Amino acid sequence: MRRIGAVCVATRTGVTTFGTHSSTSDLGRPFWHVSFGAELRGSYEGYRNYSWGSGPQDGNGYYLNRLISHGDFHLGPSVRIFAELQSGLEFGRNGGPRPAIDEDKLDVGQLFLELRSPTQQQKVPIEVRVGRQNLNYGDGSLVSIRDLNVRRPFDAIKLILRPQAWRIDIFAAKPVETSPGFFDDAPDHTETFWGIWATDTKEQSFVRQLDFYYLGLDRKNAQFDQGTAREQRNTLGFRAHQTASKLAFIQEGDLQLGTFGSGRLLAWKFADGLSYSLPQIRQHPALELQGAISSGDKNPQNVDLQTFYPLFPSGLYYGDMVFTSGSLNAIVAHLFRQQHSTVRSS
Repeated sequence: MRRIGAVCVATRTGVTTFGTHSSTSDLGRPFWHVSFGAELRGSYEGYRNYSWGSGPQDGNGYYLNRLISHGDFHLGPSVRIFAELQSGLEFGRNGGPRPAIDEDKLDVGQLFLELRSPTQQQKVPIEVRVGRQNLNYGDGSLVSIRDLNVRRPFDAIKLILRPQAWRIDIFAAKPVETSPGFFDDAPDHTETFWGIWATDTKEQSFVRQLDFYYLGLDRKNAQFDQGTAREQRNTLGFRAHQTASKLAFIQEGDLQLGTFGSGRLLAWKFADGLSYSLPQIRQHPALELQGAISSGDKNPQNVDLQTFYPLFPSGLYYGDMVFTSGSLNAIVAHLFRQQHSTVRSS
C-alpha cells in the first residue's frame, strides 16, 4: 500500500551537542600517539500522529540523551586501534523506548583494529579494518550508522583502497542487534551484508562527487505482504553530487535484483534533489527540494516481489520524521529549510 498525502507532524527541538576532546601526539616513539574524545547530546521530540497515527501517541513529547566516548590509539604509521562506548537513554515516552533506536544503556559502539600499508612502498594505499565499526555511505539512504539516539554498528571486515582521487571500500559484515541493557548487543546471524562502494571526489569540478556501488544482502527471515521467507537482494546504484555557486544538485538511482522465497525480485528507486544555500544569513540555512519514487509490490498473491528495500537507512526522512525501516514503496515530493543550529564546545 502506497501512502500519498498522509499527515504526520514532527517536532525535534533542543538538539544540543557538547563535545570534549583531548589528545597527546607523543608516546615516546615516532608516529605513536593517542587521543580521547566524548560527545554528549540531548534532544526533545514530540509528534502528532506518530507513525501515521498507529500505536501509542504522546502529545507531551519526551527527552532523549546520548553519550559517546572513544579512545584512538596509533601505534606507529601502520597500526591503529579504535574503541568506542555508547549509551542512549529515554525519559518520559508514552509506550516506553522505541526498539533499537531510543535506549541502549551501555555497550561497545566500535572496537576495531586497522592496518595500513606503508605509503612509500605502495602506489595504491591499502587499509584493512577488522572488528565492530560504523558503515556510512552517501547520504545514508542505503547504508548508515542510523544517527538517532542509538547508533547501529556492524561487525565487519573492510578493505579500503585509495587510487588517486578514488576511495574504494570492499566489506563483508553482520549488522549488530541493539538490546536495551548493558553490554548485550550481538551480531544478527540471520543477516549477512557485503558490498563494494567506490567514490570519486573532485573539489574544483562541477561534479563534486560520484559514487558507484554494489550491495548484497542475505536475510533468512525477510517479511513482506507475501509472508516470511529467505531474501537474497543485490543492489546496483549510483549517486552524483554537483554544485554551481550556491546551488547543489543530487541524483541517485538504484536497481535491485534477487530472490524472495521461490519468487524473483526486481525493484528500483530514483531520487533527485536541489538546494540553494544562504551563507550570508545566520545559521547558514539552505532551501531544499527533494523528490523520490521507489517501486512497490504489484500483487501480494504472486510469489514475485517488486518492493524496494532500503537496506540499512539513516532513519530520518522528510526532515525530522523517524522511519527506521526507510522509505519503502513511496512517492516523495518535499520542500523544507535546513539550518545548522548544533552547539559545540571543545
